[in-house]
Amino acid sequence: MPADPGGPGRSDVPIIVAPARDRIQFDFEYEGKRYRPSVKRIPSEANLRRA
Repeated sequence: MPADPGGPGRSDVPIIVAPARDRIQFDFEYEGKRYRPSVKRIPSEANLRRA
């Protein structure tokens, strides 16, 4: 598997997590800056799939 050019543990693929019971958080990097916006939605299986 080739090394990730962004460095260890970094990826160009956005990551979607559920840090709380009422929020869905996105984690991505754009133009060298890390963004972690969140939306107030219950992180159900369907909502996570749509995100």
